[in-house]
Amino acid sequence: MVVVAEQWISSGMAALLVATSPFWVAGLERMQKGGERVGLRGLTGMLIGFGGLALLVAPQLFGSSVSGYFFLGVIGLQVGCFAWSAGSVYSKRRPVGVAPLMAAAVQMLYAGTVLTLIGTLGGEWGAMRFSARSLGALAYLVVFGSIVAYGSYTYAMQKLPLSLVTTYSYINPVIAVLLGWLVLGEPLGWRVPVAAAIILLGVALVKTSPKGLLEGAARSRQARQERKRVRSAGPESCEGR
Repeated sequence: MVVVAEQWISSGMAALLVATSPFWVAGLERMQKGGERVGLRGLTGMLIGFGGLALLVAPQLFGSSVSGYFFLGVIGLQVGCFAWSAGSVYSKRRPVGVAPLMAAAVQMLYAGTVLTLIGTLGGEWGAMRFSARSLGALAYLVVFGSIVAYGSYTYAMQKLPLSLVTTYSYINPVIAVLLGWLVLGEPLGWRVPVAAAIILLGVALVKTSPKGLLEGAARSRQARQERKRVRSAGPESCEGR
């Protein structure tokens, strides 16, 4: 959806809209029985991180004319964010029991096959042009964008709270800007370090938010209910024997 939407909206606006994923995840988790509950500190951290990202991409926010296609791109991105967030919540709660890299590989294999079929039906093969630069970019995306990044995401989902994992959408644009400065010599003004500091502050607040206390309280309630159930079932089981 990002690739399609960026035909009509600027890359900065796309980055900002993709950064709504943590809020989608927080809302979906809130709706689940026994789901993760993001506290005030975590929500504040999400808002601060979102604000830092807005500062970072501010020069690119209004690079597209507002039209029907613009709103179609915005809606498409939010549909994509919802689908990504829902899939992440489902994967977190329904682990498949395989290695993270295998899980990532299977998902990308199916997605790549479907997108290749769609592109073929759309007649996109004739528009493809290869060069040393495009092949280098493709190799970078295969290694770092797919194997490393998505493999790390699937692994992190198994080990960390989703509210923390999804803050990757705040960090990625900072890394992209730094790579642009390092590799392409793009200018690096005051906005980048300030925005990066704000984003890292937001991520730190999310990281230190007391989700563990809520999860511990939920486990304690479940343990108390289990002990109560066992005690109430005790006399009946004795009579049965």
